[in-house]
Amino acid sequence: MAVAGDNSKVQAVFAHNILDANDAESLSITRFPHWLKPYYSLLQKSMRLGAKLLPRLSLPIGFYLQDSRIFREKSLLEQFYQDPLNLTAYPLYFLASLFSADTGFLSAGKIKCPVVVISASGDTLFSRSYTQRVFQRIVAPSRQMLEFELNNHLIFNECLEEILPGLLDKLREYAQAQQETGFSI
Repeated sequence: MAVAGDNSKVQAVFAHNILDANDAESLSITRFPHWLKPYYSLLQKSMRLGAKLLPRLSLPIGFYLQDSRIFREKSLLEQFYQDPLNLTAYPLYFLASLFSADTGFLSAGKIKCPVVVISASGDTLFSRSYTQRVFQRIVAPSRQMLEFELNNHLIFNECLEEILPGLLDKLREYAQAQQETGFSI
């Protein structure tokens, strides 16, 4: 989504989930307690300050996300932590940039291409209500929600066979529209 907001050359966005860093409700994705919502802007400032002081401080994923909400399949969780190529920790500057990203473009009309948000109705990390809340703010030439009736977050990893037919149908639909209208997607 950030690329679509910054680049008028992007012809379509198919985004797996959406995050609005300006919304204190984004805490619901993290493992941080919900009582921090009134202090969300202070939390953002604190993270930015921490990132200036200790930018390379490596924080494990478990510091800010619950593994059980990311991985539904225990075998994938184990594989994730055993794979030497996976990043299981991120530097503080990355987390600070994620939490303080300017996502005002979502509702400012800066997105100049069609947007398709791909989600699972029972996503264990990005709740349906959160995803729909952010989706409703998107201002774009067209927007659609491609929602799968699944209870996983990592649908591209854990449920590819279930989502691939619907995703391919949506891609074909956009390709056909491009051929019929000459509109470049």
